Amino acid sequence: MTAYALSKSWARPEADTADFATATAALEVFKLRCWARSRLYAEGLLDLHDAVDVLQVAAERDGLIAELGQNTVQKIMATAFKESRQP
Repeated sequence: MTAYALSKSWARPEADTADFATATAALEVFKLRCWARSRLYAEGLLDLHDAVDVLQVAAERDGLIAELGQNTVQKIMATAFKESRQP
């Protein structure tokens, strides 16, 4: 759902509510996947590139890049991995 579609939610509230709920769920699942993969990276079970490549593909597949933009998706990933850096 685009920002324009969200701003027009009064026009078809039932459809927009469902779209918004789906988009919100996809974003929350993505954030959880980022956290989980960052933990696997921190434990040395995943290479950093392998960890983020899968997340990038998921973000594209789920429409997060189209909705939020690449920079925002990368910030979400970076936030998750920031706390999990290996020494």
